[in-house]
Amino acid sequence: MTLYTYLYNNDVNSPTYEKDLTRDVGPLRILWEIPGGVQAIEFEYGANAQNAYDFYSDNIGKRIIVLDKFLDRPVAEGWIYGITISPAGCRILCRGPWFRHFDEIDDTAYSLNQTSSAIIKSSLTNHVPVISSDQSHIQETSFTLQADGTWHLSDYGLYPGDLIVKLAAMSNSDLNQWNYWVQSDMMDGVMPQKPLAYFEEQVNDGTFHWQITKADIGGNGITMERSIEDFASAVLVLYRDIAGNEQSLTTWATNTDAANTFWTREIILSGGQMVPDGAEQYRDLTLDKLSSPTLRRAFVISSRRIMDNNGALWPLWYPIKNGGGYLRVNDLYPSAELLDLSLDSKRIGQIMTAEYDGANHTLRVSLDMTDDRADALIAQMGVLNA
Repeated sequence: MTLYTYLYNNDVNSPTYEKDLTRDVGPLRILWEIPGGVQAIEFEYGANAQNAYDFYSDNIGKRIIVLDKFLDRPVAEGWIYGITISPAGCRILCRGPWFRHFDEIDDTAYSLNQTSSAIIKSSLTNHVPVISSDQSHIQETSFTLQADGTWHLSDYGLYPGDLIVKLAAMSNSDLNQWNYWVQSDMMDGVMPQKPLAYFEEQVNDGTFHWQITKADIGGNGITMERSIEDFASAVLVLYRDIAGNEQSLTTWATNTDAANTFWTREIILSGGQMVPDGAEQYRDLTLDKLSSPTLRRAFVISSRRIMDNNGALWPLWYPIKNGGGYLRVNDLYPSAELLDLSLDSKRIGQIMTAEYDGANHTLRVSLDMTDDRADALIAQMGVLNA
């Protein structure tokens, strides 16, 4: 199935179609990752020397929309950040909407009586103009910063992207991980719309949106690895109290069962600016994640299509098009009783990284971790010094 690549101007309020690049575009590589969603779109644009130079000169900053045959919702979108003259024409690098969360500085003085979700919505509204005003996909954390006064983000403010990751790290009383990503909205005829923001709590109830078997990975495919390289049985968070602007420490949170099973390992995390409840929730979430062997599952799906939860087959790029989701490996363990919908965290995980390679028609997926390195968890959970 073909992917179609179109060039638009960079005006998200009144987009203007400029050119169909599909005939001259080589296989696309699309990288999707949490936090953020689409991170990069890369492709070769074939052209003679003059046309390559014209493209190189005229198109930095313009918007790229990638569609499939359904022409309904973009598979991916981004803005051209880099163009390199190559022997075949141009090599083009596009960055997704997540990078536009780092355009403007948010220096708002936020009331500490607001929930973290309300602050995210406000920051997006006022400082990320490329994102849709439809905020219905931003779930409510019900976590209020629980302090009087206002939060002056810092002397110079924070980028909304950094603010979102920080607030996600504070979690809530459920101690589940919160994730943020951007998904393309439906096309309005031939015109793209502003992309949609999603902020959701990670679930562990057996939900899955995609399913594969080991055969989809291939005979030599690796489907699972467990590691204690970043194991911790005790966690403490060093942070600066937002309300009092004083350096503070949480108490240690420990997991004696984990220490008895393996050994004692203590870690200290820097939380930057936080409120006490948020720092403690960040500490407890980290301990919950790292006191068991972390799952390092990254594998390449090489089948022609991927199956959804209803058994329908779709192109491999569909998890990217539809904002990730949860994936189940049906036959990871050869036991018939596992072939139901109950929770089995050893074979169901949230897609954290998805990379579609159009040249080889493969989809590389990481579950629960943003990549194969266990220390990516720390980066994902927002260890910021702001």
